[in-house]
Amino acid sequence: MKKSIFSASFEESLNLLDDSVSGKYTEDLYQDALKKEKYRGTLKSYIWLVILTILFIIGPNWLIVALNDYLFYHANPRDLSVGLSEINFLPYWAFWMGLAIWILLIILGKRFNQQFILIYRGQFHFMVSFIIWLLIELNLFLMNLLYGLVGYVGMFAFEGLFLLTIIYMIRDKSTSLLNLLYGGTEIESPTDRVFNRVFRFIIKYGGIVVALWIIFFV
Repeated sequence: MKKSIFSASFEESLNLLDDSVSGKYTEDLYQDALKKEKYRGTLKSYIWLVILTILFIIGPNWLIVALNDYLFYHANPRDLSVGLSEINFLPYWAFWMGLAIWILLIILGKRFNQQFILIYRGQFHFMVSFIIWLLIELNLFLMNLLYGLVGYVGMFAFEGLFLLTIIYMIRDKSTSLLNLLYGGTEIESPTDRVFNRVFRFIIKYGGIVVALWIIFFV
């Protein structure tokens, strides 16, 4: 049977605790969550939750959209040092859509109310879905900025490189977890080796290509 993260036994999954970084971080996070668990359901906890949500989740995402609108679409185009894209990649409705999806995930998460899941449910909403939402908005903001610097071709090339980097990081972390789960056995398919070689080549020479593009075409 092909080895995967989801097919590991309970005993094999305990090997994840041996990871010097994530193992210690997970243990500290778990202990901290246990201390806060006794405040769940109290009025004070709900008030703090609303305040922290507005300040550190809704606030930063709204700020990115507001900054994008102010910098690129409230100023006089003649006063800008970069060109404007015909398409606003980060309109205000993107923020409201992200907020609606985030709230929907919270509502759906209410179905999982087992005691051992409650600790991780909040961490998922604050440290996973929120981070994804934030990165998407930052990426869309960057697309508006990159268009003015390098045009559509350069913008999509940069975004493609960024996406490739994310894929590489996910694949690299998956391989690392597999090796940790199954006792350090090297698990790398031929596809992984080809992908890693191509990625390293792009990273090595991609900066030179971008520099030449900016010098001769911008």
